[in-house]
Amino acid sequence: MARRFEAGGPLDFNIHYHEGKAVRYPASRKAVAAVRGELKVALDQDYCWMWTNKSQQPVDLRFTLTR
Repeated sequence: MARRFEAGGPLDFNIHYHEGKAVRYPASRKAVAAVRGELKVALDQDYCWMWTNKSQQPVDLRFTLTR
């Protein structure tokens, strides 16, 4: 699964899934404005894609996911 995002400022980004009460993170980056790459998933899970803006300013986000 190819992924790409670009933002107008730094964001924290992660891809995670839940196993009971545990949270697993196959991808996690702090304070990035762009990421490109491929996510290779080993498990059949529902994955959550999360971006967090820790600044006080709005940030534009552009995201592309190709299966």
